[in-house]
Formats: sequence, C-alpha cells, structure tokens
Amino acid sequence: MNTTAQIIIFGILSGMRSMSAPAFLAAHIRKKQPGTLRGSALRHLGSPLVSAALALMAGGELVADKLPSIPARIDPAPLSGRMMSGAFVGAVISRMRRRSMASGALLGAASAAAGSFAAYHARRALTEDGGLPDPWWRWPKMRWPPPLAKRSQRGCSARPFSICISTMHAALM
Repeated sequence: MNTTAQIIIFGILSGMRSMSAPAFLAAHIRKKQPGTLRGSALRHLGSPLVSAALALMAGGELVADKLPSIPARIDPAPLSGRMMSGAFVGAVISRMRRRSMASGALLGAASAAAGSFAAYHARRALTEDGGLPDPWWRWPKMRWPPPLAKRSQRGCSARPFSICISTMHAALM
C-alpha cells in the first residue's frame, strides 16, 4: 500500500477512534517492522510496553465513548484530539517511509477530521434519523435487571471501581 493511502486510512481511523490508530500502528511496528524507527525519537513506539499501553488506552476510549457525558466527536475539543492523533500517525508513517513528516501530519489530521464528520453523520443517519436501534449507544443508560444488579453489587461497596467492574462482568457470565 502506498504511503498516502496508508496515512489516509490511519487518519480516518483516528477520526473514528482517536487511540485506535496509534495502537494499531504501534502493534504493526512491533510485529512487522521492529527496526524501522531505530535512531529516531519515535523508536519506543514499537516496544511491547508502549504497544500494550496504547492498546489499553484504545480499549478505555471505546468504553468511555459510550458514556452520555462524553461530547460528540465533532465538538471542538474531541475533534482537535482526533486530529492530533491523525497528525501523529501520519507523521510516524511518513518517517517510516522516509517522507516529509510535516506533509504526513497534515494529511493525517485532515483525514481524521473527515473521518470524524463522516462517522458522526453516518451514525446519526442510521440511528437517530433512520430509526435503527443502537444498543451500544444506549447501554450506559439502561438499568441492570434487578436480579443481576443485586448479584453484581455484592461486596462492591468498599472495593475500587475496577474490582466492581470485574464482579459485574463475572455476574454477566
């Protein structure tokens, strides 16, 4: 795949999920091109620790984006974060291919903005305007069925949030 296409694809992914593109890129570098960034400030991007941390952050973003308090992806703050993510992956891909990092960053940021608006309007057209159900959008607002809620809350009152989540996950299984 040529450099421009790869930057556009990763930029669009950044526009949809800001941490997914860096996570996928770090995993790709670690598995397929481990020495590509040797000698640069980006050399740690392919390390197992950074790759795992970015994957964890991408998973956290996936969950957090479902919360009703999270603003729309096209609001100024989230959009700028997604564009920065696109700029970052665009610059890294350009560096790997020995091309201009500045032009890669610009293309990545523009692709992220386009991806954000496209994903926002597609989702809105399908769910709100089109009437299709979107259970992933509604799950934080739904109440647990009473027997499950009772079972999932056992022992959670004094425990940290993460333990309570694992207790609820176990109750669902």
